[in-house]
Amino acid sequence: MKHAQVNAGAEAEADRVLVERIARGDVVAMGALYDRRARQVFAVAMRIMRDRTEAEDVVHAFLALHDHAASFSPDKGTVVAWLHALVKNRAIDKRRRQSRRLCILATHVVHEHASASPDVQSAALANDVARVIEGMSDVQRRTLRLVFVEGLSLPEVARREGICLGTAKSRAARALAGVRSAVAFDLAS
Repeated sequence: MKHAQVNAGAEAEADRVLVERIARGDVVAMGALYDRRARQVFAVAMRIMRDRTEAEDVVHAFLALHDHAASFSPDKGTVVAWLHALVKNRAIDKRRRQSRRLCILATHVVHEHASASPDVQSAALANDVARVIEGMSDVQRRTLRLVFVEGLSLPEVARREGICLGTAKSRAARALAGVRSAVAFDLAS
């Protein structure tokens, strides 16, 4: 047990030294830290993104680490914890940007102005999303309309529909998952 603690301490110290070198512009240190921690960082990104390609994109942000290396403070935690926080924040930001794009897309499709919208990149994609929405249950379509057309929050949807907030959230999540799958399928082909 004591050997494991010493080894963990040596690992943490080696990581700290690498980050100090990265802050000074040492590219070799960047490669060494990447080799040591990329798997762990990828696992964090994968848990959030739930898609290998998207998680890989987040991990590639590791290459911008030199911009943040000077902000590392060993008094606040380990390099591993710091890296996890950086990647987690980037992954969450990426998910938020994706959600905003999907909301814009769903709004335009629900409004039936998708083909004229500059936010929708192709009529084929808009048609795919429209088909997905048409194939949804009335409840899911109504939920999308309440949120994206009328601009209600999920608590407001729950009150108006006479359902609990959890039900409103799950209806909206299922509806957006259908839209998201149509977008992902169309972008992949």
